[in-house]
Amino acid sequence: MTFHTAALPAATLSGQGTRLDVQPDLVAAEGFPEAAASDIGEAEVDMHGVKTRGEGSEGASTSRGFGDKGGKSNPGALRFRERIMIDRVFEELGLDKLSAQVGGIGKKVRHHVNPLRAEFQVKTPPPVWADVFADPSLPLHVDIGCAQGRFVLTLAKRSEGATNFLGLEIRSQLVERANRWSAGLELRNAHFLVANATISLDSILATYPGPLTYVTILCPDPHFKNRVKNRRVVQPSLVEAICQKLVPGGKVFVQSDVLEVADDMKYQIQAAGGTWLSLAGEHARTDQCTPQGWLLESPLGVPTERETFAVANGESIYRALFVRNEREFRCIGDLEKDAEGQKSQVV
Repeated sequence: MTFHTAALPAATLSGQGTRLDVQPDLVAAEGFPEAAASDIGEAEVDMHGVKTRGEGSEGASTSRGFGDKGGKSNPGALRFRERIMIDRVFEELGLDKLSAQVGGIGKKVRHHVNPLRAEFQVKTPPPVWADVFADPSLPLHVDIGCAQGRFVLTLAKRSEGATNFLGLEIRSQLVERANRWSAGLELRNAHFLVANATISLDSILATYPGPLTYVTILCPDPHFKNRVKNRRVVQPSLVEAICQKLVPGGKVFVQSDVLEVADDMKYQIQAAGGTWLSLAGEHARTDQCTPQGWLLESPLGVPTERETFAVANGESIYRALFVRNEREFRCIGDLEKDAEGQKSQVV
């Protein structure tokens, strides 16, 4: 699978231990003087402290920026180089020029947000679908935790109006800019909402008139510490909401650059959704998976911002694809009641 960009050398996203083949000279420090960091024009999401996590050691990490020399770097210069790399990977969108027209995000955005704060415990209502999509009857792809939205915008552009794309993100500044980007690109099949998907996905999708055919959860916030793991986005309630709306044959694609997080997402989906979701057939093919069972490539052919940067730094990406089966959905509570009823009859 190859990124579609003319500005970069051929770049591939693959399985464990693979790299995005970007020439360091493209973003080397000497190519962008420190003063250039002030010319960014907007404060991007802070990605310059890339973490290299030690497997089996919770929270063990070392900061490593792309193009670092001797472990020392200028944060502003690193942020500038990272933006150059991201802009080139997503060059087909032309966001570098569009951002000058629609404006930036105004201030630095926090990378880690606590979704359990009171303001994020209120369910997000659905939009008026006819106001946000040209044709609300089209199949819907939902990207949970869409960050800056380039992944969603690229898919929407390439689909040529055949599918609607909805990005859900908890950070409002990113959503506001992503919607300005979408409007500037004249995409009537892409929209972004501020939402805590863990509690709001069911309410958002309740009125969508078309079929839900795809859900992606890509490189979510890892929330490493044991005491905050309940902040992770993939919880039983989210899996149940997905299973309830996803059509038979629909897909759920998850990935992370943190093995423990990928394992946890896979466990949560199989535990809460195992009755309705099964690993895709690709996982049975040794030519498409690592020995540990992770997909070597993304089935969608488009990277996220975090994925691009992680692989460029030599980090691994762990991917899993699930398919919705034909079994009629019933909420977990009803299944438990049925099981209890069967037990009492046996006794």
